[in-house]
Amino acid sequence: MKHFWKYLICILVIIALISCRQKGNESVKQFNGISTLEFPIEIDMEKFIDTEFKEIGLSSVVDSIEYIPLETTQSSLIGFIRQAVIADSFIFILTGEKILKFNREGKYLCQIGSLGRGPGQFIGLKCISIDDLRETLFICPNYSKDLIKYTYTNDYLGVQPMSSSDLAIYISYIGYNRYSAVGAWTPPDSKTEEMFIAAILDSSGRVVKKIDTPLRQFDNFLKRKDIQYPGTFSPTYFDSTAICLGYGCDTVFAITQDSIEVRYILSTGKYDAPLDIKYGFDSNTSARVMISEKKFNYIFFDKAPIETRDYLFLRFFLKGYMYLAAFNKLTDETIVFKKEGDVRFGQVVSVDDFGFMNDLDGGLYFYPRWTNLRGDVWIDAYDAFEFKAKLTSSWQFPNKNYSEKQKSLIQLVNMLDDNDNPVLMIAYVK
Repeated sequence: MKHFWKYLICILVIIALISCRQKGNESVKQFNGISTLEFPIEIDMEKFIDTEFKEIGLSSVVDSIEYIPLETTQSSLIGFIRQAVIADSFIFILTGEKILKFNREGKYLCQIGSLGRGPGQFIGLKCISIDDLRETLFICPNYSKDLIKYTYTNDYLGVQPMSSSDLAIYISYIGYNRYSAVGAWTPPDSKTEEMFIAAILDSSGRVVKKIDTPLRQFDNFLKRKDIQYPGTFSPTYFDSTAICLGYGCDTVFAITQDSIEVRYILSTGKYDAPLDIKYGFDSNTSARVMISEKKFNYIFFDKAPIETRDYLFLRFFLKGYMYLAAFNKLTDETIVFKKEGDVRFGQVVSVDDFGFMNDLDGGLYFYPRWTNLRGDVWIDAYDAFEFKAKLTSSWQFPNKNYSEKQKSLIQLVNMLDDNDNPVLMIAYVK
C-alpha cells in the first residue's frame, strides 16, 4: 500500500508538470502525448521591453561551431560577402559581382559563371540558391527576368523564366519546382498592382500565391507620391520553409511549396509606428530625414525572424537599443538581451558585440546572416582583420574557461593575415 501512494504521487506530479507546461502557450496542443503548434501564434512585443535583460547563450540552441577561413588567392579575393550558401560538399560565396566555389575546408575551387551579356553571363547579382539533390545552382541577376542555372561543376544549364523577378529582391528554390520570392524596395514612382510582400513562383516564374503589399492600406496607393515600400527582409529558413517579414509589418509569413501561411503576429501595441512613418516618403532630403528620425520611439525589425524547433528569435530596435528576443514556442517564455547602438536617422545602424553570447568556445558574439534551407545550419562571416583584432583584445580572448575548445581558434588567429579573405563561422543547430 505504501508503494501505491508513492506511485500515485509521482503520477500526479508528472501530470501537474505537463499541465503547467501547456498553460504557457494556448497554441500548443497535445495529440497522443506529442506537443504540436497551432498557427498563427500572437506574440506580445510590449512585454519584451519590460523584461529583465540577460545574455542569450549560443549553447542554448547550437550544438557546435566551425570556423572556415576562405582561401585567399588572386582569383578568389573577396571584399564583401553578400551571401554564403552551404551545400553538403561545397560553399558558394556571392560577392555582388561574382560567385566563388570553395570546398568545405575553405579551399578555393573555381568561379561559377562570369560577368557579361552572353549566354550564362550576368551583370550584377541579387542572390543565389541551390538544389543540393540535383547539384544545381540558381543565380538571380539584377538585370534579367530569368534565373541562370549552373551545375556545381560549372556547366551552364540554361535559364529559368522568372516573369516576376523585377518585383522581388530575393528568389530562392525551395523544392518541387517551386520558388519563394520576397518583395523588393519600391520607390513612389514604380508601384504596381502586382507588388507583394511574399510570393510562391512556379517553374515558369508565374505567381502561384502572394501576400499583397502593405501599401494597399493607403487609399489610391498607386498614385501617391508620398509613400514607398522599403521591401521585405531576406528570408531565413526552417524545415524547407521560408520565414518572411515585410518592413514595417507585424505578420511573419511562412512560404512552403504550396502555401503561404500566417505563422506569427507580432503585436507591438503602443510601439507600433503610424503608417506615414513606416512608409512615408518625400522628394526633399531634409524632409525624408525628419520622417526617419521619428522611428526612434517605435519598434522596427531589422531582419527576418529565425525559427528553430523550440524558439523564434526576433531582432528589433527601439529608442537607441538593439534587442534580441528568444521566444519559446511551447512555453511562451522569453529571454531578452539588449544593447545600446549607434543611431542614424532614428534607427540603430550598428552595435558592437551583439547577438548570442558565444559560451561554446568564448569567441565572438554571433548572430546568423544566413541559414540553410533546413534551418539547422547558421552562417556568418567575419572580416579577417576584425576577427583577429576582436579575438586578441585583452577582455575577450583567450579565456581560461574555454582553454581546450579555443586551441584551434588560437591557431587560426595566429595563422590569419589582416588582408586575408573573410572567415566563415558555421553553427550547427540542435
